[in-house]
Amino acid sequence: KAHQICDLQASTPLLEVLDKVRATLKKSGRIGLLWRNELLSHRQGRTQLIELGIAEGAELAVLFVATWEFHEFRGEIGDEAPLDRLSDAESSVRFCMLDGVNCIIVRHTLTRSFNAVTGLFQGHHLWDICQGTYQIEDNGKVASCTWRQKHRKRRRVTSDDCSSRLHSTGWTQLEAVPEAWQRIMLEEWHKECEDLISGDRILGIRFTGRGSAEEALQLLALGS
Repeated sequence: KAHQICDLQASTPLLEVLDKVRATLKKSGRIGLLWRNELLSHRQGRTQLIELGIAEGAELAVLFVATWEFHEFRGEIGDEAPLDRLSDAESSVRFCMLDGVNCIIVRHTLTRSFNAVTGLFQGHHLWDICQGTYQIEDNGKVASCTWRQKHRKRRRVTSDDCSSRLHSTGWTQLEAVPEAWQRIMLEEWHKECEDLISGDRILGIRFTGRGSAEEALQLLALGS
């Protein structure tokens, strides 16, 4: 959903814009504005719009930037590729209830392997980000989730003693999520607390690669 903010000048400080956006959305809490792959927040509050390159007609995504409690699961998720004896993998999944209805899930899996024949090392990163709604069931023990947005990105780095090669898929539509994410057993996940968004991290999970975090933020932007 788009909102138009009026009565702004080139000399208007960012802090005033953030206040106007918050008043328009009628929501409390800290917010940020995504502009040219940078998250603008109260830290740049005194900076004028002209200094940021923001002019009439510019479109910026709105994001919450507050600290949130979430539930984390570490271990096998169920959709990992089979591993051989020279490979290992570690996964982290973080589920956050944004309010009484909406939720997001962020996942990172890192697989490391070595090919003894070619002598090549390989690191395979996999990220999932999903946005949807939830209902609490079974006396608060289960979050029953419906995911309306599901996205995945893969990034593979292959290296030897002399060079390294990088391949990235970019964000693609994920057809289905692991079964465990449809009914989250909250007692099996432990509680943590992180900034929802901080630099190149979402819920503390780092998105490596140029523009990765910014693209993920666009997918999770308010009103998307």
